[in-house]
Amino acid sequence: MSEESRKKALNTAANVLQYRNRSSRDLLERLLEKGVEESDAEWAVSRLQELGLLSDSRYAADIARGYAMRGYGAGRVRQELRKKHISDEDIEAAMEEFTPDMDKALAFAAGKLSRKNADRKDVKRVHDALFRRGFSYEEISDILRRYTSELEDNGEL
Repeated sequence: MSEESRKKALNTAANVLQYRNRSSRDLLERLLEKGVEESDAEWAVSRLQELGLLSDSRYAADIARGYAMRGYGAGRVRQELRKKHISDEDIEAAMEEFTPDMDKALAFAAGKLSRKNADRKDVKRVHDALFRRGFSYEEISDILRRYTSELEDNGEL
């Protein structure tokens, strides 16, 4: 492991991170794909972590916030974090701060049920879609209850 190969590995890592943030494991795998020697790739990842430029916990929190803003629930966020090779400890830390945007979920449900005469099958489809988006049964019931309540308040039911 020469100084020159370390410098090249660090530059390659910086270029990879320039396009999008990654977990330390994903960055390591990407560096190896780009032909960086394993010891140099490990050193570059470690060095970026030391400098505070690469943090799995910060990355996990950013992902959780992004999914919340897009109207996803905790189950989906956990699934996505696992796919990105985030440790269980970092996932739990990110989930402690996670709060789903229930207004976005309500808007999602309203968009799917917006037509008049929605029947049980339509409600079931929305229920299933919300479940796939990571919401719990309790949250889905609350969303559908809020939707119904808004319809009643507007005189549509």
